[in-house]
Amino acid sequence: MTRPAELFAAAAIALFAIGLALPRFSTVRSFSISVNVHRIAYAVPLQTVLFGCAALFGVFAFIYSLWMVRITPSAGIWHFWLSTVSILLFGVGFVVIATLPKPAPASVGGARTAAMWGSVLALPVFLLAQVVFLTSLILGIIRGNHTG
Repeated sequence: MTRPAELFAAAAIALFAIGLALPRFSTVRSFSISVNVHRIAYAVPLQTVLFGCAALFGVFAFIYSLWMVRITPSAGIWHFWLSTVSILLFGVGFVVIATLPKPAPASVGGARTAAMWGSVLALPVFLLAQVVFLTSLILGIIRGNHTG
């Protein structure tokens, strides 16, 4: 399973399964991401984020499986691993921040800081992965399917 389409499809299934299993665990049932915009708070459950990532990975698997567009396999592997690492960084950081006690004792201050940096660095890593994907996709479209 080294083709990007297969890797993205397997990761999409895994993310979907984790999203389905997440409500069964009592410790992570109430995790949500909240965003405040103009004094209005919007909360998105972690399960919804996992379903969104699974859908996005499914779209990537579909695009990589198209025979009409020749995307470099090494760029696809880079895209997969950068996307996966960024999702893991965000997810682990999010869970660590949410489970640590709110008035954090000095012993967990480093863990909270590391988790926060992991969550913050996840977005630029994910965006870098999408730049790799778009560059490879555009070059594949320009080159076309010249196999013979």
